Parts: sequence; C-alpha cells; structure tokens
Amino acid sequence: MHPLYDVQAFVNGGPHGDMLTQLATLLAANMERTEDDHELYQLRREVMKDSTYLFGMRMATLRDFEAQLRQIVIQRFLRDDPGLAENPVRLEERALLFTLVAAAAIRHAWQCWADGSGTPSLSERVRASFDDVYEMTCRTD
Repeated sequence: MHPLYDVQAFVNGGPHGDMLTQLATLLAANMERTEDDHELYQLRREVMKDSTYLFGMRMATLRDFEAQLRQIVIQRFLRDDPGLAENPVRLEERALLFTLVAAAAIRHAWQCWADGSGTPSLSERVRASFDDVYEMTCRTD
C-alpha cells in the first residue's frame, strides 16, 4: 500500500478503533518499505549505535515528523468526533498529548533498535514499543 493510502486508512479508522494500535501499524508499515536491503539496514544500525551525533540528528528530525503526525491525528480526531471542531483548544491539546505519547514510543523503539537489544527490525521494534505503551496504559479492572 502507498504511504498516502496508509495515512488515509488511519484517519478513517473509526471512533471505535484502537488509535494507538492503528498508528503503530501505520508507522511499522512505512518502515518496512525501507527494510528490504538487509546489508544497508545493518550498516545503518551500526552507524546509529556508534555515532551519538548522528543519532542526535535523527532524533532532531523527529520534531518535524511530530508536527506532521499531529496534523494527521487532528484529522482522525475530527473524523471520529466532528464536535471537537467546536473547541479547537481542546482538539489541539488532545492531538498534542497523543502525538507526544506516540513520539515517546517511537524514540523508545529507535533507541532500543539502535542499541541492538534483541529486535532485528525497526518496524518490529516500533510495534513492540507501542504494544508496551498499550499494556502499561490499559485499564486492568
């Protein structure tokens, strides 16, 4: 599937869908597209592990990604609950919170992947990190 279609599928996910899981699926699917060349993939992993400067630069580009993600999340929130448009401050705050939680999961996945702790692919590590966030925040009663 094309990344634009993946984004649209996330936006149209529905008010009863699990947004966190759907976002993890979207992100992992896009990462899988770049994981075909295993040799290049391993070299990238080693460079990120050995170069804190490059790792830091990669994390800095995450801010641009967060801004784009926030706009996608706003679209999803409005699709799920059009009434949120009546309170733009609340809409922005909710989108910011969701985006920051997602960004934390992405950073966690990236760092664990770059450190080489277990998971062979970044897309798998992203799914695992989002699963962990979901498990830690789910109600257990």
